[in-house]
Amino acid sequence: MSWVSLQIGLTGTNAARRAMELVSENVANVNTEGYTRRRIDLAAAASSGSMNGQMNGPQTPTGVQVLGVTRMRDAVLDNAYRAQAAAAGSAEMRAEIAARAEEILGPLDGGAQVALGEFWTAWEKLASNPSDLASRAGVISAGERVATSLRGAAEQLSSMQKLITDRGSAVVRQINTYASQIAQLNGQIGDATFRGAAANELLDQRDVLLDKLSKLITVSTRTDQGMTSVFVGSFPLVTGMSSNEMEEGTGGTPVWSATGTPVELGGELAAIREAVNLTLPGIETSLDEIASVLISVVNTQHQAGTNLDGASGGAFFSGTTAADIRVTSSLTPRGVAAGTTGSPSDNRNALAIAALGSYQVPGVGAVDDLMANLAGQLGESAASTEQMARVFSSSLSSVDDQRQSQMGVNLDEEFGDLIRYQRAYEASARVMQIADEMLDKLINGTGV
Repeated sequence: MSWVSLQIGLTGTNAARRAMELVSENVANVNTEGYTRRRIDLAAAASSGSMNGQMNGPQTPTGVQVLGVTRMRDAVLDNAYRAQAAAAGSAEMRAEIAARAEEILGPLDGGAQVALGEFWTAWEKLASNPSDLASRAGVISAGERVATSLRGAAEQLSSMQKLITDRGSAVVRQINTYASQIAQLNGQIGDATFRGAAANELLDQRDVLLDKLSKLITVSTRTDQGMTSVFVGSFPLVTGMSSNEMEEGTGGTPVWSATGTPVELGGELAAIREAVNLTLPGIETSLDEIASVLISVVNTQHQAGTNLDGASGGAFFSGTTAADIRVTSSLTPRGVAAGTTGSPSDNRNALAIAALGSYQVPGVGAVDDLMANLAGQLGESAASTEQMARVFSSSLSSVDDQRQSQMGVNLDEEFGDLIRYQRAYEASARVMQIADEMLDKLINGTGV
């Protein structure tokens, strides 16, 4: 036991103190988003030569040294998580859009579809008493309800199209913001590394941004000398301390600002563009087809009949699409063409119109079937996309659980480490105390 023992004890207390500080930091950040657990790296300090100066002589131990601090991060799990995040982001956005479509166009099942059935029923009621003005007015009112339901669906669909388009613009801006922030962090991390300073907090911030970015669009990364490059497909979004921006080109399609070439889509952005370019226009086409067939078959049959004054029936509906379908403004109860001969008791045209719901238009189908098919497709789409979103979300959670087992703070483990390092500190302090007592005895008790 000598002066060397004091030095060894001092390195032990310093190492244990630094380790306890690190444990405290982990515990304090247990709920901090993106925080990566730190671990202290210790090693036996290099032994010094013997007292006679011979390098091949006996070696004198010098204690413990702190090599550094390691972030408990696994690049493989990070890459797996971000790949899964892009798939989950896309699936969740598709589910959200499908649910909105089903909700916005819900009246197709409980509104327009019911109104269409009531329209045919009104004609059947008129057929039972073709001269009744109240029944004739009921046919007009039922037609107005069908037209209002279809126009309302078209208006809500148009509003949804605008909302989703705006959402896509916001996602593009957010991607550009994340890319710029990642490039800035690359510079700060590189500067800290050059100065030999710790950059753990900056690395955590960059990883959080990469996680968020990967949900918006599919990315791949490559890290070299502390700087992370981010690629969308083969195009560099971030290179070192610089970033490339994307913008909306013709038709809202995202393109690279520097070259004008289309961006390889993925994540939420892919689902949004799919909705804007395919899903919502498809629903609009189906709505317009329903309105067009309804207008065509009803007008054709109504014009073939006669009204109470014996004149030929005119057009019952005006317009050509779901957005502009209306009951002809000049139509009156007396002008409703319920018969074909001009007789007030003639109901043959009313019966013919009442049966038009199942009339098969060549190459198109029956209007009732078109309405039912669209309602069914919307419901099926909402259910299937929701199921896929749950599957991908579950997979993402599974990967994240693996990541958290590596990078997350486990309080039980930290408390165990805290006790272990506390005991190490106490033991090292005891070594120093004993060495001090022995040296005191040697110097003051023996007169040396």
